[in-house]
Amino acid sequence: MLCILCGQGHMSYQDMLKECQSENWLPVLVMRMNGQTILPMFPNERLAAGFIRRNLPKEWTTGVIAITSEDADQMDEKGWKAIEFTFPRKVKDIVEFDVEVIECKDVAVQRKAG
Repeated sequence: MLCILCGQGHMSYQDMLKECQSENWLPVLVMRMNGQTILPMFPNERLAAGFIRRNLPKEWTTGVIAITSEDADQMDEKGWKAIEFTFPRKVKDIVEFDVEVIECKDVAVQRKAG
């Protein structure tokens, strides 16, 4: 499964590659709704890119990354809920988007998205 990396306009794609990979952390896109942190997940890059186009500002730097089982365990420990999107539906009117940082043993950004 893939999740969305997001710099919210504060980090360039090159910054994400350089800093995140060398320091093993990821700024991942999360949604906040009713006090809950939700991690949008996608089975492929096409769906993730469609979700980005429909929901995020164009000036936000984004990418996609595969989540490992260790990453998923860390997210579970934080109490996040993962939701798989099978269609890039528009949700920006019902949720608040934010960025959370996760630490990873091995960071390999797959590609720039959006």
